[in-house]
Amino acid sequence: MQQILLHGNIGRDAELVKFGEREQVKFTLACTEGKGERKVTTWYDVLSYATAIQPYLLKGKDVVVTGRLSVRTSQGKDGKTYTNLNVYADGVELCGRRDDAPHATTDPKVEYQAPQPASNGELPF
Repeated sequence: MQQILLHGNIGRDAELVKFGEREQVKFTLACTEGKGERKVTTWYDVLSYATAIQPYLLKGKDVVVTGRLSVRTSQGKDGKTYTNLNVYADGVELCGRRDDAPHATTDPKVEYQAPQPASNGELPF
């Protein structure tokens, strides 16, 4: 089996799409290599069954994707040959800071409340 490991940035917010009876997360991934004038960006279309991660996969986020690579070529209406790079993800790992999560709050009025010990002096476990 062919495995691929990609590190890059999400090109647009992930969306849920339905294939058959199952939902999948679909997003684009931009992987850039080189510097200056030699900089080259390769775009991949990524599909994953891990639908719980969809709210976290926002445009510009830094991620690592592992999975199977599928290369398809097609001919456009203009006669040009196009290559589509698809990745069927087995794993998606977020690489950004924890406070980049969509549930993180910036409201200064919201404070974390630590759990209080039991009033009878016993340990809670």
